[in-house]
Amino acid sequence: MVHYTCRKSGIILKEEKTLALRKDVVYTVGLIAAPETYQKAKGIADRIRNSWNLLSWLKFDRESEKRIQEAVSNGHQPWRLEAASVAHVAVLAFDKSVAYNSCHSSYETDFDAAVQCGVKQEYTVHLKRLFGSDGIWTATGIKISK
Repeated sequence: MVHYTCRKSGIILKEEKTLALRKDVVYTVGLIAAPETYQKAKGIADRIRNSWNLLSWLKFDRESEKRIQEAVSNGHQPWRLEAASVAHVAVLAFDKSVAYNSCHSSYETDFDAAVQCGVKQEYTVHLKRLFGSDGIWTATGIKISK
């Protein structure tokens, strides 16, 4: 909690509650003295927290990914250049019954992608390219929809 106080009177003018949901993403919700504003801000914070709780961040080793990138650059494992293939492999760790043909791209840019997989249970895999716009895709998160 961060407090902003008046220098002369010492009265707290504003409080900010910071919710760290990931190491690299921080959400800040401003809390003002009015109770209705506080309740609104708390509701927003709760919705953000609940939505991110459904998202599992996948651990990966950057050095290992770098070695894989070198191997792909030398012609090995070309499937790692396709976001849907990498997403499918990530989903198989959670659910072995998901077929490759059930995976389709929600969006894809040069460095970010989201791929949805599954029929009965839907998985959204978030991917990043860590080594340039023509590099391998790395699964960084997976959201399981009920």
